[in-house]
Amino acid sequence: MKQARDSSPDRESTDESVADAALLRRSTAGDALAFEALIERWGDRVHGFVLQLLRDRSAADDATQETFVRVFERGASFDERQSFAVWLLRIARNLVIDRLRRGALEREAAADAALRASPFAPEREPSELVAQSEFGDRFRAALAELAEPFRTVFVLREFEGLSYEEIGAVTDVPAKTVSTRLHRARQQLRDALGMSMGTRRDVEEQA
Repeated sequence: MKQARDSSPDRESTDESVADAALLRRSTAGDALAFEALIERWGDRVHGFVLQLLRDRSAADDATQETFVRVFERGASFDERQSFAVWLLRIARNLVIDRLRRGALEREAAADAALRASPFAPEREPSELVAQSEFGDRFRAALAELAEPFRTVFVLREFEGLSYEEIGAVTDVPAKTVSTRLHRARQQLRDALGMSMGTRRDVEEQA
């Protein structure tokens, strides 16, 4: 009897990582079309991620380009047993940290216009609330005020949908620390906005 094809999210994620790893191998071997395909697959996602952290569109453009330069330079050392998404977002996050530490951005150059262009995925909370313009403005301002470690875990969880373990791999901290930082991020946002910042996904995980 023929077995049913495994179409679970984990299987799909694994298949995508294998495909990305294959594109990376071809890229480092000199295949320009493969590298263009990799940028096509991941460029918008990387840009959205760094934009949430840097809060400046021009800086996010530069950080995105620099991320893919690093990807090309380090492609030969990529361990295909790990998640390509985690590896890529870790490179992007480290570049963001470098920029923030160099003082390349002024913190008051605000979240308003930059974050307005990077909406939540429609299926995730608090996306329904962010869609409301007045709340959206308040939310973006509150998110911009979070310290980088808390803002990063919140963005990786709520915008990128990564697990605690994957976030830990991106940020070089244990999953328990991720949980603590996410709790504090939500607490600070809740205090600033006067609302609960839990999500349906976390409720489902605790069930």
